[in-house]
Amino acid sequence: MKNLVMGIFLLVLVSACSAGTILGHSEAEWLDALGSGRSLPFPAGARLSELTRLGPGTLLFMSMQAEDRQDQDSARQLLSAAATYETGLYARLAAEHYLRLLRSQGDSPGLLAFAISEGGKNLSPWTRASTEAEALSMTGRHVQALNTWTRLLTDYPEETAGNEITVSAGMMQAALELGTPEGTRILVAEFRFLLGMSGSTAWYKAMAGIIDAIQSHPEAMGALNQQELLLAQARVLSGTRDYGAAVLAFRRYHTLTFPAPDRLDAEAGALLASSLARPALSDLARAFLFGSRSEGEAIFALLANRAGAKGIDPRTAYLHLFWAGRFARAAERWGEAASLFAAAAELAMDATDLDAALWYEAEARSRYSSTEAVAVLAKAYASTDNPAYYSDLLEPLSRKALADRSGTVLAAIIAAAAPTGSTSSGITAAGSVGNTFPGATPRDRARLDYLGARAAATGLISAGQVRNLVSNGQEVSVDAYIAAALDRAYRQDADPWYRLLAAYHLGLPLVEPADGPGSPEPPPGPHNDSAVQGATAQDTTARESTAQEATGQTVQVDVNRTAPAIEAETPGEADAFARGMIRFGLAGKVRTELGAAYRGLEPSTIRAVAEALAQAGDHGSAIRAIAPLFSRTGYVPSRQDRELYWPKAFPDETAAAAQRFGLPEALLSGLVRSESLFQPEVVSSAGAVGLAQLMPATAAETAGRLRLTDYDITKPADNLVLGASYFKRILDNLNGRFMPAIFSYNAGPTRFRRWENQYGLLPQDLLLEVLDYAETRQYGRNVVAATMAYAALYYEQDLHGFLASLLGE
Repeated sequence: MKNLVMGIFLLVLVSACSAGTILGHSEAEWLDALGSGRSLPFPAGARLSELTRLGPGTLLFMSMQAEDRQDQDSARQLLSAAATYETGLYARLAAEHYLRLLRSQGDSPGLLAFAISEGGKNLSPWTRASTEAEALSMTGRHVQALNTWTRLLTDYPEETAGNEITVSAGMMQAALELGTPEGTRILVAEFRFLLGMSGSTAWYKAMAGIIDAIQSHPEAMGALNQQELLLAQARVLSGTRDYGAAVLAFRRYHTLTFPAPDRLDAEAGALLASSLARPALSDLARAFLFGSRSEGEAIFALLANRAGAKGIDPRTAYLHLFWAGRFARAAERWGEAASLFAAAAELAMDATDLDAALWYEAEARSRYSSTEAVAVLAKAYASTDNPAYYSDLLEPLSRKALADRSGTVLAAIIAAAAPTGSTSSGITAAGSVGNTFPGATPRDRARLDYLGARAAATGLISAGQVRNLVSNGQEVSVDAYIAAALDRAYRQDADPWYRLLAAYHLGLPLVEPADGPGSPEPPPGPHNDSAVQGATAQDTTARESTAQEATGQTVQVDVNRTAPAIEAETPGEADAFARGMIRFGLAGKVRTELGAAYRGLEPSTIRAVAEALAQAGDHGSAIRAIAPLFSRTGYVPSRQDRELYWPKAFPDETAAAAQRFGLPEALLSGLVRSESLFQPEVVSSAGAVGLAQLMPATAAETAGRLRLTDYDITKPADNLVLGASYFKRILDNLNGRFMPAIFSYNAGPTRFRRWENQYGLLPQDLLLEVLDYAETRQYGRNVVAATMAYAALYYEQDLHGFLASLLGE
């Protein structure tokens, strides 16, 4: 394929075509060549449009191949032609790709020419007009640029409202370069408009660029209010985490002196904070929190003391109390912080502010009293319409209760998380009235139902505590509660892990193997202070970083998601697009190109994408490609779907390694799928290599034990032998206990022994729930669920017995 396309693009400046041929060859010859990877010669000097006779999307797909080869010249020629000659979805995507390519090359004249060209019509009207305005400014046509930016405000009000930073920054840049009185008036007005916005990554970047541009124009410096310019500088420094410099800038803004004073006393700082609008106040608070904590603490303590004074606006008082709580929290004065957040919650004027205050209150109280923290969570779940906001508090609280063997706290958590108007026993509460709220998220409730059932079964939750879970006073036996809770965990579809375990304990048929291990635990700290500033997620950077370091939890981002997500306009258009990409050997790009529209493709199309990837040996991408079918409501995956999702990759090597070391083949397959998605050369951020993700030192030590002197850790056969040997050694050292061996494989044997000594002899499914590392907890779920999937699909008849052996029962 690559040779074919290389031949085309080095020569394609387009040839005249004789009747019945395309560039001198029949369509059949071209299609045969495209399928086999052969290149075909053709005469020089022709029309690129003739290539569209090979089928819709030909020019676009060939341009993608050129981009993959980093042949930017060919890609540019083909994208320009595709935007002009293709139609529908192909033309729209070609236009977006071409726009991105021109920007990456810094080609301002090219941007302008494309925006006003025939091909530019395939951009959305707002994108086309804003690109034209941007390019006009970049090419020095500032009057036209300013007129075009201004026209956007009236012609596209909805799109402009969602892109205010872009428009405002564009208008200021053009006005600044214009240098006329009218330009100065626009500059000043737009600067004040932008200064009043909430901080965000885009805002800080745009404002920093404007400040740099202004500082290179003395006349503009004179026209702007210098104090406003200082405030903008201070906010940018805070938003870009240069906190020490931000503190100096805020001091200078307040005193208008240079150099800035060494410190603001509490009265001066309170006066400064009180003068700022909400967005700037949040930037100031964050700067002092991380740049001069004791100074900021004194300022906000004074403001908090005055929050109840007559005439103080409740919204302002909320902010002062909230930030005072943040300073107390940073100093680990948990009781004081909790009280301040509670006071802020009383003044919250909207749901977002209330959620922020209650989350921080519950988190602060959890540092010294789980009971108090659960009480706050109960209040939060009874009022919030965003229960996911509290998931990263619910999980550690329930984990601590389980680790502490505190049935009282665990029962209280289960009751707090239940939907209003119901009881955690599954029996509707008598006489429940008023608004109903969903309680915790379905996934959180599934976990709590399962934990509650297992805790009751093991005596951790007593009969009396079970009765307390029933708010209408009904007598419910422990056995009835266990059965009801397991039944709910089985019937839910939010988390297949707990459904699998519930089915096992109920003696029901186990979950279909395609259902997977469930969603990862919530990242520790999805919250940000947009609740108190209106936009940015950077206020909790320190908390999030600390929590992630402590738990080992990471958040994966699809770094390949660079192409625009454009929806198909006609039925079947996206499916035809995907199949065209498959024909051109671009199956690996289909998800990226279609974005959210990929999930709506026909099952047969999604399956075709996954099959193409699997046939190319890219099992990891094939698994990701087929995955949307397994979360599609009402869809029953076929055997073929399941085999793509749970592939027997490297079957001979896997079977040989498993048999050599006496491991269940399903277990080794499940472990490798969870570790690497069958990517032989993948290297983790920690340096683990290959299918079984072995650290080089571990691989070398294991090879020495096996007396292997010549091995390649990226070679499937070698990696699987080393991985299976290492796992078997761990398993033997743990007396054949599978789940502890799985935990040890991920976190290390020494750390697991420390956990087991710390938490005692819990059943292995509950031991998983109390492990300190979120990564290891999820890893255990992933491997066991994947193992069961392979067992059901390929190997085992007695699934209940096999799962019992994994769980150590």
